[in-house]
Amino acid sequence: MSRIPILILSIFISILSFAQSNNSENVKQIAKSDAINFFNLIPQGQENEYGFSKRSDFDKVEIGEPYQVYFVVKKDGAINFKSTNNWRVPVLVDGKSVALLTVISTKGGAKVVDFGATGLAAKLQEFEAEYTASNERVLIRNTYLSVDYIVPQFSALVDSQSEGLLALKSTTTAKLYPISRSKIASLKPASFVAATLNAVSN
Repeated sequence: MSRIPILILSIFISILSFAQSNNSENVKQIAKSDAINFFNLIPQGQENEYGFSKRSDFDKVEIGEPYQVYFVVKKDGAINFKSTNNWRVPVLVDGKSVALLTVISTKGGAKVVDFGATGLAAKLQEFEAEYTASNERVLIRNTYLSVDYIVPQFSALVDSQSEGLLALKSTTTAKLYPISRSKIASLKPASFVAATLNAVSN
């Protein structure tokens, strides 16, 4: 590969990482300011269903690092990723991830629209405890397989952007981690692509 394509790709990756980091901080601030409004909607006596032991836990909440969500899209026989402009933000109590806030970003700003997903919150924390944390936190939703994936090196997984879609980089070695009830294990991109295309064709 010549130097110019490599330079263009490096710039693209840098911009993607910077944009995610910048948006992530904004999303985190929105989650902090709006969280209590959702906690107060929890009916008395049902705190356990939302990850809390008691209502006084609301005062101990800390907001974790947001995960940006992308969907898998097949176009022209290839796998691409499309941003949903929404983020899942961990809610921590005494260091334990108890639930997730969903933040949607629009042209008019960002806002919290949902709260829950205690199981997914636990899985994300389980992953971060076992694998080195990355500045990139991305969740990929593969509706063709009904599987979600954690991708800690998203910028290394994708190539250029076109028509709002990020193409899967053909030479990538970045791994995906499917979220399941069992222990989270890595998956190679080639296996991910093969399983997805097979599901699409059936």
